[in-house]
Amino acid sequence: MMRIGEIKLSRFFIESKTAVKVFRILEFIPTNIEFRHEWGGYMYTGLSPCFDEVEKGCVINEYEIIITQKNEADFSIDLINLTKNKDI
Repeated sequence: MMRIGEIKLSRFFIESKTAVKVFRILEFIPTNIEFRHEWGGYMYTGLSPCFDEVEKGCVINEYEIIITQKNEADFSIDLINLTKNKDI
């Protein structure tokens, strides 16, 4: 099993300094990046110990990142699993 997931990210978020910090905190390793014209952002697929385990043959979970900014240097991150593992 792998801890793999997908995250939708806007171009503005990717260009921010926060994106690098979030990826570092999540220990996120991108394995695939696609630009999605229909909503003008990027779909990142990658590995993170923060993701749920996905069995071979199951759909990869999509996650939403919620960032709570306390001040410029301090923020917290919550991950919400938007999908459930389903057999293909």
